[in-house]
Amino acid sequence: RLRGLAAPGGCMSAPTGAEADFAAGLESSRPALMRLALRLSRERARAECLAQATLLRAWRSRGQLRDPHALTGWLLSICR
Repeated sequence: RLRGLAAPGGCMSAPTGAEADFAAGLESSRPALMRLALRLSRERARAECLAQATLLRAWRSRGQLRDPHALTGWLLSICR
């Protein structure tokens, strides 16, 4: 789960504002992401790794999301 973000120097800070909204959207999309990851990997441990890598990539690319209502579809396209 995205509980905080690593700041330079390794300190953790809680996401605020738009970052918090984005993190909440990622959390609500997690079930659909796990279903796809399980279907792609056919193994729970690999699916969890794939989902985590997808969430990290989405977080780093969050500025590229044009329509917040399309978050789940965008996240699933990253996973594929």
